Amino acid sequence: MNNQAVKFHSSAGNPVPSVTQVLGVSSKPYLVPWANDLGLKGLKYSDYMERITTIGSIVHERIEAYVLNLPFDDTKYSVELL
Repeated sequence: MNNQAVKFHSSAGNPVPSVTQVLGVSSKPYLVPWANDLGLKGLKYSDYMERITTIGSIVHERIEAYVLNLPFDDTKYSVELL
């Protein structure tokens, strides 16, 4: 694991990989059929991924706000994503 890319640390201060880093080393045989299915449904992969990653970011921000007992600013997101 590249220490420059480490963003997360354990409570003891040790670097830990993110979920994306862990999943990045596994085989993903279903990705091509999944992407093909998106195309058959008339969806652009890039548009779909942008929407999904934005939803993921919202979830992460909401969880962080909850854990840290901070307000969550939902005004920066469109209503259909909330």
